[in-house]
Amino acid sequence: MKLAFDLHGVVMYLMPVMQEYFKKEVGFELIANDRFNFSYPDSYDPRRCGIDIANAIRTLAPKIAKPVHGSIPALKRWRAEGNTITFITASAPSTMDANMEWLDKWLGGPYQIWRVNSQDGKVKVTKDLGITHFVDDRFKTCNELAEHLEQVYLMDAPCNRGRIPKANVTRVRSLRKVFKLTAEYN
Repeated sequence: MKLAFDLHGVVMYLMPVMQEYFKKEVGFELIANDRFNFSYPDSYDPRRCGIDIANAIRTLAPKIAKPVHGSIPALKRWRAEGNTITFITASAPSTMDANMEWLDKWLGGPYQIWRVNSQDGKVKVTKDLGITHFVDDRFKTCNELAEHLEQVYLMDAPCNRGRIPKANVTRVRSLRKVFKLTAEYN
Protein backbone atom coordinates (compact mmCIF):
# COMPACT_ATOMS: atom_id res chain seq x y z
CA MET A 1 0.00 0.00 0.00
CA LYS A 2 1.22 3.48 -0.86
CA LEU A 3 -0.82 6.41 0.50
CA ALA A 4 -0.79 10.06 -0.65
CA PHE A 5 -2.72 13.16 0.34
CA ASP A 6 -4.22 16.27 -1.15
CA LEU A 7 -3.18 19.38 0.80
CA HIS A 8 -5.99 21.96 0.95
CA GLY A 9 -9.04 20.70 2.80
CA VAL A 10 -7.23 17.56 3.96
CA VAL A 11 -4.33 19.02 5.95
CA MET A 12 -4.59 22.81 5.53
CA TYR A 13 -7.91 24.43 6.43
CA LEU A 14 -8.35 27.33 4.02
CA MET A 15 -11.78 28.80 4.71
CA PRO A 16 -10.58 31.53 7.14
CA VAL A 17 -7.86 32.46 4.64
CA MET A 18 -10.41 32.71 1.84
CA GLN A 19 -12.84 34.68 3.96
CA GLU A 20 -10.24 37.24 5.03
CA TYR A 21 -8.83 37.68 1.52
CA PHE A 22 -12.19 38.01 -0.23
CA LYS A 23 -13.48 40.45 2.39
CA LYS A 24 -10.39 42.70 2.35
CA GLU A 25 -9.21 42.42 -1.25
CA VAL A 26 -12.32 41.58 -3.29
CA GLY A 27 -14.98 43.26 -1.20
CA PHE A 28 -17.48 40.56 -0.26
CA GLU A 29 -17.90 37.84 2.34
CA LEU A 30 -17.82 34.11 1.74
CA ILE A 31 -20.11 31.81 3.68
CA ALA A 32 -18.12 29.31 5.74
CA ASN A 33 -20.46 26.32 5.51
CA ASP A 34 -19.64 25.28 1.96
CA ARG A 35 -16.23 26.08 0.57
CA PHE A 36 -16.93 25.36 -3.11
CA ASN A 37 -20.37 26.82 -3.70
CA PHE A 38 -19.73 30.52 -3.27
CA SER A 39 -22.43 33.05 -4.09
CA TYR A 40 -20.78 35.95 -5.85
CA PRO A 41 -22.18 39.45 -6.12
CA ASP A 42 -23.18 40.48 -9.64
CA SER A 43 -20.16 42.79 -9.79
CA TYR A 44 -17.69 39.89 -9.39
CA ASP A 45 -16.43 38.00 -12.42
CA PRO A 46 -16.23 34.34 -11.26
CA ARG A 47 -13.48 33.70 -13.84
CA ARG A 48 -11.24 35.61 -11.39
CA CYS A 49 -11.88 33.07 -8.65
CA GLY A 50 -8.81 30.90 -9.39
CA ILE A 51 -6.53 33.94 -9.35
CA ASP A 52 -8.08 35.23 -6.14
CA ILE A 53 -7.77 31.84 -4.45
CA ALA A 54 -4.09 31.63 -5.47
CA ASN A 55 -3.48 35.16 -4.16
CA ALA A 56 -5.20 34.30 -0.88
CA ILE A 57 -3.03 31.22 -0.40
CA ARG A 58 0.16 32.98 -1.46
CA THR A 59 -0.33 36.02 0.75
CA LEU A 60 -2.18 34.69 3.80
CA ALA A 61 -1.92 30.91 4.19
CA PRO A 62 1.54 30.78 5.80
CA LYS A 63 0.43 33.41 8.32
CA ILE A 64 -3.13 32.44 9.28
CA ALA A 65 -4.12 29.03 7.87
CA LYS A 66 -4.60 26.39 10.54
CA PRO A 67 -4.37 22.63 10.12
CA VAL A 68 -7.48 20.55 9.60
CA HIS A 69 -8.32 19.22 13.07
CA GLY A 70 -6.00 16.39 14.06
CA SER A 71 -4.20 16.22 10.72
CA ILE A 72 -0.71 17.25 11.86
CA PRO A 73 -0.42 14.83 14.83
CA ALA A 74 -1.78 12.03 12.63
CA LEU A 75 0.75 12.75 9.87
CA LYS A 76 3.63 13.01 12.33
CA ARG A 77 2.70 9.63 13.78
CA TRP A 78 2.40 8.17 10.25
CA ARG A 79 5.93 9.43 9.51
CA ALA A 80 7.29 8.19 12.86
CA GLU A 81 6.04 4.72 11.93
CA GLY A 82 8.39 4.82 8.93
CA ASN A 83 5.96 5.98 6.24
CA THR A 84 6.61 8.64 3.62
CA ILE A 85 4.32 11.68 3.56
CA THR A 86 3.43 12.45 -0.06
CA PHE A 87 1.21 15.36 -1.08
CA ILE A 88 -0.24 15.75 -4.57
CA THR A 89 -1.91 19.12 -5.06
CA ALA A 90 -3.50 21.00 -7.93
CA SER A 91 -2.35 24.31 -6.45
CA ALA A 92 -1.38 27.15 -8.71
CA PRO A 93 2.38 27.40 -9.33
CA SER A 94 2.45 30.76 -7.52
CA THR A 95 1.24 29.11 -4.30
CA MET A 96 3.84 26.38 -3.96
CA ASP A 97 6.33 28.40 -1.90
CA ALA A 98 3.50 29.36 0.48
CA ASN A 99 2.32 25.75 0.68
CA MET A 100 5.80 24.52 1.55
CA GLU A 101 6.33 27.35 4.06
CA TRP A 102 3.08 26.34 5.76
CA LEU A 103 4.02 22.63 5.76
CA ASP A 104 7.47 23.41 7.18
CA LYS A 105 5.86 25.52 9.93
CA TRP A 106 3.24 22.96 10.98
CA LEU A 107 4.61 19.57 9.89
CA GLY A 108 8.34 19.96 9.41
CA GLY A 109 10.15 17.59 7.13
CA PRO A 110 10.63 15.35 5.46
CA TYR A 111 7.71 15.19 3.05
CA GLN A 112 7.26 15.03 -0.71
CA ILE A 113 5.02 17.44 -2.59
CA TRP A 114 3.97 17.16 -6.21
CA ARG A 115 2.11 19.91 -8.04
CA VAL A 116 -0.16 18.99 -10.91
CA ASN A 117 -1.71 21.34 -13.47
CA SER A 118 -5.27 20.25 -12.77
CA GLN A 119 -7.31 17.81 -10.73
CA ASP A 120 -7.01 15.46 -13.74
CA GLY A 121 -3.21 15.51 -13.29
CA LYS A 122 -3.60 13.67 -10.00
CA VAL A 123 -4.49 10.49 -11.87
CA LYS A 124 -1.24 10.58 -13.87
CA VAL A 125 0.99 11.41 -10.89
CA THR A 126 -0.61 8.76 -8.66
CA LYS A 127 0.02 6.19 -11.40
CA ASP A 128 3.61 7.38 -11.93
CA LEU A 129 4.35 7.20 -8.19
CA GLY A 130 2.63 3.85 -7.68
CA ILE A 131 0.09 5.33 -5.25
CA THR A 132 -2.61 2.83 -4.28
CA HIS A 133 -4.57 4.92 -1.73
CA PHE A 134 -5.38 8.65 -1.78
CA VAL A 135 -7.09 11.19 0.51
CA ASP A 136 -8.89 14.19 -1.01
CA ASP A 137 -11.82 16.43 -0.14
CA ARG A 138 -13.15 16.96 -3.66
CA PHE A 139 -15.92 14.56 -4.67
CA LYS A 140 -15.17 14.63 -8.41
CA THR A 141 -11.45 14.00 -7.87
CA CYS A 142 -12.14 11.07 -5.54
CA ASN A 143 -14.44 9.42 -8.06
CA GLU A 144 -11.90 9.91 -10.86
CA LEU A 145 -9.08 8.48 -8.76
CA ALA A 146 -11.29 5.56 -7.71
CA GLU A 147 -11.16 4.29 -11.29
CA HIS A 148 -7.38 3.83 -10.99
CA LEU A 149 -6.59 3.26 -7.30
CA GLU A 150 -7.42 0.51 -4.84
CA GLN A 151 -8.96 2.86 -2.27
CA VAL A 152 -9.78 6.56 -2.04
CA TYR A 153 -10.78 8.42 1.11
CA LEU A 154 -13.13 11.40 0.79
CA MET A 155 -12.86 13.94 3.60
CA ASP A 156 -16.43 14.68 4.57
CA ALA A 157 -17.47 18.27 3.90
CA PRO A 158 -20.74 20.11 3.25
CA CYS A 159 -19.85 20.45 -0.43
CA ASN A 160 -19.69 16.69 -1.03
CA ARG A 161 -22.55 15.42 1.14
CA GLY A 162 -25.64 13.90 -0.39
CA ARG A 163 -23.67 12.49 -3.31
CA ILE A 164 -22.96 8.80 -3.69
CA PRO A 165 -19.32 7.98 -4.39
CA LYS A 166 -17.95 4.93 -6.17
CA ALA A 167 -17.67 1.69 -4.22
CA ASN A 168 -13.97 2.08 -3.37
CA VAL A 169 -14.40 5.64 -2.03
CA THR A 170 -14.84 5.79 1.74
CA ARG A 171 -16.01 8.95 3.51
CA VAL A 172 -13.88 9.92 6.50
CA ARG A 173 -13.87 12.79 8.95
CA SER A 174 -10.19 12.73 9.89
CA LEU A 175 -6.78 11.44 8.91
CA ARG A 176 -6.81 9.36 12.10
CA LYS A 177 -9.73 7.44 10.59
CA VAL A 178 -7.81 7.01 7.32
CA PHE A 179 -4.84 5.56 9.17
CA LYS A 180 -7.09 3.24 11.18
CA LEU A 181 -8.73 2.00 7.97
CA THR A 182 -5.39 1.54 6.19
CA ALA A 183 -4.09 -0.49 9.15
CA GLU A 184 -7.15 -2.72 8.82
CA TYR A 185 -6.55 -2.89 5.07
CA ASN A 186 -3.04 -4.32 5.52
